[in-house]
Amino acid sequence: MVAGASERTFPMSPQNSRIGFALVPAMVVPFFASMLYFVVLSESRLAPVIYVCAKLFILVWPITCAYFVPDGRLPKLGGDVKRYLRALSAGAVLGIAILISMFALMQTPLGEIVTANADGIESKARQFGVLEHYWLFALFLSVAHSLIEEHCWRWFVFGHLKKVLAIWHAHIIAAISFAAHHVVVTTQFFGVSWGLLPGGCVGVAGIMWTLMYDRQKTLAGAWVCHLIVDLGIMAVGYRILFGSSPDSVGGGGFSHRMHPPGVIFGRFETSLRNCFALAGGTHLPV
Repeated sequence: MVAGASERTFPMSPQNSRIGFALVPAMVVPFFASMLYFVVLSESRLAPVIYVCAKLFILVWPITCAYFVPDGRLPKLGGDVKRYLRALSAGAVLGIAILISMFALMQTPLGEIVTANADGIESKARQFGVLEHYWLFALFLSVAHSLIEEHCWRWFVFGHLKKVLAIWHAHIIAAISFAAHHVVVTTQFFGVSWGLLPGGCVGVAGIMWTLMYDRQKTLAGAWVCHLIVDLGIMAVGYRILFGSSPDSVGGGGFSHRMHPPGVIFGRFETSLRNCFALAGGTHLPV
């Protein structure tokens, strides 16, 4: 009997061993690095240095290994413009849907947990030097860093896992490895019980983005979706850290009070206006 796609086996070979050698560091180094900069050395001056090194690693390691693994090649731009436009449109729609879900979750007990941990979020943001240049960091995280993560986790990790594993095994393992270092961060902020929820959501997003990449044959759709989601997360962070209350950052403390959905979305709109103003000196139309 011929095995189906989900039952395929891939014998060990020198080529598969080289792929495995390249993949294992990409899948585990970000997790262990996050354990260092967020747990073991969280109060050390080395934490920001380790964080930067981890981000450089997920950029440089896949590029280096592209010339080492069998059939390795870097993603190329060009080709069918319509395909890119379709991918970008699908990614934008999914990103906006996730954004709406995210703001809806902020009106649940999870939102209360997030807001109640503003002190810890502020402390880590101050340690990493983010508070003074919040929206510049937010733009980097949302635009450049999301592209670096797509390049690492979707193109490199998932793209090579599916060469040596059945496709759904590749989707799941790539998503778990992508979510692992996010779970470290969220459980440190919100505890294990609540922190696993947003960490698990990252894993679900990872599966959605590998599905998009596998179907669209381009990172464009997954990247723009990732960009929108990260921008939304940074907008939530901005509201928590720089709320208009007198006891917000810069005023001696934090407001732990939730606001109605209309106010939350209003603050998000204001944050986006600030973001566009910083990016290009322009303003969104009223």
